[in-house]
Amino acid sequence: MKKTIAIILALSLATAVFWAASQPTAVYAEEYRNGFLLIPASFDATGIYTDTDFILKTQDDYTSDQINEMLRLIGDNPLKITKSKNNEFIITPEKEFEPNSLVRFVITTPENETVSWTFQTRRDFTVLG
Repeated sequence: MKKTIAIILALSLATAVFWAASQPTAVYAEEYRNGFLLIPASFDATGIYTDTDFILKTQDDYTSDQINEMLRLIGDNPLKITKSKNNEFIITPEKEFEPNSLVRFVITTPENETVSWTFQTRRDFTVLG
């Protein structure tokens, strides 16, 4: 009986340790990642609008040309990059996004680190049933 209780306690302790050590880390779009923050200008709870611009904020000083070299949008959609304020850029995709699709931006920092953001576009409204 004591052996069974000891085994159950040991398994419970091991489970608790592994569970506590493997907690997922939440990442929020409103947080800087390696000195960069990218947020859509038009969105709601269902996703980003298909014609939205994006605001890129940086913690360091960069020119539009530097951002143009570092930032890319996955897919065949060129970007127009305009500096709006100090350390803030307006990113405008040349084509509207498809509804109900994923949009992925990737920055390669000067330190050769990769930072990416993925956004979901809104889905067309449908009546089910």
